[in-house]
Amino acid sequence: MIVDNNLAGIDSAGGLDAESKEVVAELVDVLTRNVGRNEKRRRYFEGKVRPKTLGISVPDNVRLETSCSWPEKAVMSLANRSCFDGFVGSDADKLMAIVAHTRLVDKYARALPSELVCGCTFATVTQRDGRAQVNYHSAETASGLWDNDKQRISAGLAIIDGRKSNVDDKYKPSIVNVYMDDVTWVLVRDGSRWSAQAAPHDMGRPMVEPMMYRADVSKPFGRSRITRPVMALTDNYLREMERVEVSAEFYTNPQRWASGLSDEQLQALVEDKWKYVTGSMMGFTDNPSTGDAPTIGQFAQMTMGPHIDYINSLANQFSGVTSIPVSDLGVVQSTYVSAEAVQTAAANLCIEAESLNCSNQAALDHIAAMALAIELDGEYDDMLEMDYTAHFKDPRKPSLVAQADAMLKAIQAVPKLAQSDYSLEQLGISQADIVRINGDAERAAGIAAMVDFEGEL
Repeated sequence: MIVDNNLAGIDSAGGLDAESKEVVAELVDVLTRNVGRNEKRRRYFEGKVRPKTLGISVPDNVRLETSCSWPEKAVMSLANRSCFDGFVGSDADKLMAIVAHTRLVDKYARALPSELVCGCTFATVTQRDGRAQVNYHSAETASGLWDNDKQRISAGLAIIDGRKSNVDDKYKPSIVNVYMDDVTWVLVRDGSRWSAQAAPHDMGRPMVEPMMYRADVSKPFGRSRITRPVMALTDNYLREMERVEVSAEFYTNPQRWASGLSDEQLQALVEDKWKYVTGSMMGFTDNPSTGDAPTIGQFAQMTMGPHIDYINSLANQFSGVTSIPVSDLGVVQSTYVSAEAVQTAAANLCIEAESLNCSNQAALDHIAAMALAIELDGEYDDMLEMDYTAHFKDPRKPSLVAQADAMLKAIQAVPKLAQSDYSLEQLGISQADIVRINGDAERAAGIAAMVDFEGEL
């Protein structure tokens, strides 16, 4: 989404106090400074980039439609291994209704690619008719300020609504929310003017939480999965595909040569060279000027091998940068690859997914605490002390047979695991199905107890 940079006047919206105006101005500055960066990576993700040509092997006036899905693969291969599955813990049942009516599992899956493309995405928590609402906003339409002392976001901004301009196809914001420790400001555009409306709260923190990929002290809002090496390798691949297309034309039609032709024969050859390229037979008479017979030959046929080797080299470099198996990049291996070898190749990607899940788990726990504070009319800090945590499916995605075998051995070693939902989680059973299984088991136990009671009577 291309966002209109012109948010002029929003930090002077009527109703904002002086401190809030400064915060809004800083948030808008962060958003607009990162628009170009995020837009660039979005174009790589969607395969819409056209790299600068070198002008050596392919003329500048020859531009072919080529695209590369490797950046999308870099994002989605990791996103597909981060599967949020609800919350676990003794107090997790209090969250089940919230997860269901906010569609949090589905929203997480749809927000995760934006987190990996831009480095972070923002989850906002609001109250509507006494119920908590959770929505995600891409860093293309949201921004935040980081508080190093509190190690959390100190303020956030999210574009809630807007429209596309018919002139430049940019998204023009009309409603913007600004989230602060004790108030959420709703900023509404009316023509060129902005007005602010305050929605006070007692959460004690902004009702927005960022999910960040590979965040550290120097980049608290994370890094994009589409790094500079990823973009450079993508450019190299696109340029190589243009060279391949041009070379394929020469490969399809071998270059021939002729000497000793008369002027008339040479003119006929030039004017109707396609006839001589496609014809199965060519005929030339002796040159009347010299009496010599024409000589016909063909240059040695070029090979596509060097191009294929270079593409394979780029794929191996891309695999090393992103931890994606080479086979997932569309490169055919010349030797047989076993299932164990494929698992080994994906091991680093699974490590990346586990790190991503760990980071997002903390963010989801804070989102859940804010939602619980709204639903239960409690204190945010008290909600954080409850026994629950976000649960993710195993990023290795083992088969059901392998999971069952491993769990059977674990239960034999530690029998009390059989009485815990942990064993069901390790079998890959979703939290919704675990609730259903436990409910059916309790129902069956109740029926059995009733039958035994009637039998005693």
